[in-house]
Amino acid sequence: MAGLALVGAGALYRQNTNPHDWARDEAEERNRRRAAGLPVEFGVNYAALRFMKENGAITAEQAEALEAGALPVAPEAGSLRSSKAD
Repeated sequence: MAGLALVGAGALYRQNTNPHDWARDEAEERNRRRAAGLPVEFGVNYAALRFMKENGAITAEQAEALEAGALPVAPEAGSLRSSKAD
């Protein structure tokens, strides 16, 4: 009985991996950025950046750097490096 409850709880809290939902979230975020006059660049997952920023996984400064093309070096260090050649 406890095992069934555990399986049921796990089903309630599973991650949403539906590609249609991801595409909708990404399109909505890109439309928000365009309406605010911000640039939209191919290859940047703006919905994920917004999610990470809102949940405290990255700072606003780190989100700006990632939007500008920086690549994360080490997630635990929270440092970023530029992906553009110097």
